[in-house]
Amino acid sequence: MTALFNKDTDLVGWLSDDKKNIFDTNMKWVAFVASDTSVWNVSQKNWCSHLYGNNIRDYNGKTLFWNPDTPISNTLKKKNIIQ
Repeated sequence: MTALFNKDTDLVGWLSDDKKNIFDTNMKWVAFVASDTSVWNVSQKNWCSHLYGNNIRDYNGKTLFWNPDTPISNTLKKKNIIQ
């Protein structure tokens, strides 16, 4: 199991070794990873994020949960600022 941390470095969950399931800190199954690395919520069965290495990103590409084994990098698009 791979530990997942939030922005405050609090342990928030675990990613299974096969990277197919996500558990909370009480080892309750909360999400699964589809073959395309999309993360799906177990209780509501809706898409909620994307797996990138051992990190989990939101739909905008911002890292939500991370593990030290995968560098944190976001894919947020830069906004064009016209002055």
